[in-house]
Amino acid sequence: MKSMLHKLWNVLGSVKLVVVLLLLLALLTYIGTLAQIEHGLYESQRRYFDSWYVLHQVRDLRIPLPGGQAVMVVLFFNLVVGGFIRIRHTWRLLGIYIVHSGIALLLLAGFVKLKYSDDGYIALYEGDSANFFESHHNWELAISKPSPNAQEIVIGETVLAQAAQQRVALQVSGVPFEVVIDAYAQNVRPKPVSENVDDAEVVEGFSLLAVAPAVEKEHDVPGAYLTVRENGGAERRLFVWGSSMLMPRARSIPVGDETWTIDLRKRRFPLPFTVRLDDFRKEDHPGMSMAKSYESDITQRVGRDDRRIEIKMNEPLRDRGYVLFQSGWGPQTPGPHSKYYSIFAVVRNPSDYWPLWSCVIIGLGLLVHFGQKLWRYVQREARVA
Repeated sequence: MKSMLHKLWNVLGSVKLVVVLLLLLALLTYIGTLAQIEHGLYESQRRYFDSWYVLHQVRDLRIPLPGGQAVMVVLFFNLVVGGFIRIRHTWRLLGIYIVHSGIALLLLAGFVKLKYSDDGYIALYEGDSANFFESHHNWELAISKPSPNAQEIVIGETVLAQAAQQRVALQVSGVPFEVVIDAYAQNVRPKPVSENVDDAEVVEGFSLLAVAPAVEKEHDVPGAYLTVRENGGAERRLFVWGSSMLMPRARSIPVGDETWTIDLRKRRFPLPFTVRLDDFRKEDHPGMSMAKSYESDITQRVGRDDRRIEIKMNEPLRDRGYVLFQSGWGPQTPGPHSKYYSIFAVVRNPSDYWPLWSCVIIGLGLLVHFGQKLWRYVQREARVA
């Protein structure tokens, strides 16, 4: 047993394992990039890079491969064993120790980003403000009573995914009715009953027809059939859809003397501050309607303090662990009275600055290492002379 553990220890810290891991990363990058054509960016990233393993389809064969997460975890332990424990401990390798520390920090930054970060977007018209941002891909069902300081009950995507397989009954404390999700689909299109849809359930004059998921997951618009049962026994059937094209997305539910709302929306994340879009500007290429650059003036409010900030494409707002990038704008073909809106990509990443620190540490380690080599070379030449 000791012999087997010793061999495993030697393999875990070997240079040969590094070569194998780097080749696996190159392979995953190649096939994961090609998979984006069929499955889109989000699904390919989840399948090949955020996973522990992947079953890659090659014609009729499903080939098991380690996922990007597994490869990076093994690479981290290889660095710890081979780069800190089994390496010769001498002052001559001080620069190498520092370089390995920077690489380890870089790997840890990727792990923290994967497990503990949130990302999404904010879309604001000039004059509008927001203190939350929305997910690109994930959805939630929000039940609330439109009154001051009313608590909002949020049903997450885990429950919605369960509802795609079977009916789910939700009895929430403080809500005077039960919500039953009779059916849920990731991507649907409502059709009026006048189109004579065969074998489809009709609710409020519409049938929700499930369609194939979009290649890019952010283009999916989910929908669900709901049954609302009041505590007195009365029932109401309705549907919710993640778009406001047909009717207001938040559906009103009168219960006694109160009115509640049920909203199928993209998942929301709170911000520790409020942002208001004051002005949006763009500059087009000469003779073209294509934007050359665009930027936004915003007001950031923290408590009672306001701060005016300009956000450009490569100059984001960074504050309190959040980063707001200028990522888009609209409408692309505005009318004479159209108002512009600005889109900000938002990332909450506890390890936001870790890659920068790791690069500084790696650069310092290289400077120390080659500085030591230069010093030894100068000393050696001086002795020869």
